Amino acid sequence: AMKRIDHHVLQTPRVSSLFHAISPAEKLHLRHFSPAENHFNSKVLLFHGAITNSRLFHYDSDTKGLAPFLAARGHDVYAADFRGHGLSTPHVSVRHRILPSTPYGFSQTIAEDIPSLIDFIDRQDCREIDQDGKKINNNSPSSLHIIAFSFGGVILQSTLLRYPHLSDRVSSAVYLGSKRRIREWNLTRLFKIEFVWQLLCTSIGRNLGYVPARAMRISSEDETALWHRDSCIWTKSEEWKDPQDGFDYSEALRERDHLPRPLPPGLWLSGIGDRILGNPKDVARFFVEATTESVRANSVCQVLGKKFGNL
Repeated sequence: AMKRIDHHVLQTPRVSSLFHAISPAEKLHLRHFSPAENHFNSKVLLFHGAITNSRLFHYDSDTKGLAPFLAARGHDVYAADFRGHGLSTPHVSVRHRILPSTPYGFSQTIAEDIPSLIDFIDRQDCREIDQDGKKINNNSPSSLHIIAFSFGGVILQSTLLRYPHLSDRVSSAVYLGSKRRIREWNLTRLFKIEFVWQLLCTSIGRNLGYVPARAMRISSEDETALWHRDSCIWTKSEEWKDPQDGFDYSEALRERDHLPRPLPPGLWLSGIGDRILGNPKDVARFFVEATTESVRANSVCQVLGKKFGNL
């Protein structure tokens, strides 16, 4: 778990943008919130979900949100934009239809984006030097904590299962409303998932090569047709297999108990009022599906709500 803060004065963090080349033509953006003091407690990496970006975690000129909140309390925070999202370049657009040789779906996020981002943040330990030429922090790569929102959490867990060595570098993970399958049925699901996401967005994505969610006014970020297609497959399929190459994540989880590297402990959170996108029952089902018994013994799956004493 993250270290307890031993000071009472909150300080305004330093904020900057970092860019990491994932390919000769593509760069990933991270909004970096560094504590005002030269030493920090833990490194925290934030992942967004579908049709959104890192601004989910910072807004109002970087003064509000989870990222500045954690940085003000002594944590070194990186809010990442997945490929084509936020300030990552180039942006999701019609080029994904014109250039089908450069697909971007779940497979690419799992195999390329997330491992590369973890490597990039590890290397920041060697680059962060103060004005006197001294290293700003002395935290080891193993002190990384990841917080993922919605489908970002599904992608994170898939990455940790596919690449077991990464678990050595992640101390803990927090999953905010993360679910793989959507099994609860109600009127909200019929409209938002079955009609808008599955039917309308699929049709538009086929024609344009991407889902223009901003123009459709359904979210703050566009999405590639392939990422959208992969999400549609996983929300309905009982099998947890890679939509592109068929890698079996459920089988990888079963084999995990025989490997020396356990999955990191996790905190799985859902809101009592979320009826569909992070329904507590769907989040609880993914918690069981995506973890071993030994991991669940060291993890927590909790529903948040005012009646439980949460704000």
